[in-house]
This record gives sequence, structure tokens and C-alpha cells, in this order.
Amino acid sequence: MAKPALGKGLNQLMGSQKVARKPAAPGSAAEKVTAVDFGRGLNTLVTPSTPEVPDSPKPRFLLPAWFFFAADLLLLAYTVAICADAGGPLQFGEILFALASTTLGALLGIAGVLRSQN
Repeated sequence: MAKPALGKGLNQLMGSQKVARKPAAPGSAAEKVTAVDFGRGLNTLVTPSTPEVPDSPKPRFLLPAWFFFAADLLLLAYTVAICADAGGPLQFGEILFALASTTLGALLGIAGVLRSQN
């Protein structure tokens, strides 16, 4: 025995949409295909659309900017300690070491500034 009425409050929930029923003659080829109104939420899920791709996040760098500044300070402090401990005039090797480490320290400082701007 079929009930003609919907459950308590179900009519309000469905927004006065008609209840889906089985077709009277199953398998009839003369039926027309009509658009189905699934409802507001399901229509959003079923409609074919291209999903919007959000902007990709900024790539994370392996070394942060503070690492370059810390390496610069440690390298220059080590160079000053080596040169101050010489005890006399600097030898050729010590001068070469001081020049190379100062140049590398300057490059590390520049790399830190460039990394912090990105």
C-alpha cells in the first residue's frame, strides 16, 4: 500500500520538488531523456567543469637566508683568528687564505641578501 504523502517535514526539506517515481512502462524506447534536477548541492558536483588550479606555493629553498649570514660571520671570524694568531708578518699562504675566505664571505653575504629578497 503506497502512501501518497511524504514524511513529516520532508516536503519542506525537498523544497517542493516532486518525488522520483519509477516509469510506468519500463524499457519503452519512446521515452524522452529529460534533464534531471538533482538539487543545488549535487548539481554542483555533477556539472562538468574544469577545476581551478590554485597558485602553486612558493618553492621552499634548502638553505634559508640566515644560513648564509651565519656562515659569512663564522668564516670571517675564523679568518681573523688565524691572522691574529700569526705572531709575525703574514706568510704567503696566510695571505692567500685571508683573501680567499674574505672573497667567499662576501659571496655568502650577497647570496644571503639575494635569498632574503625572494
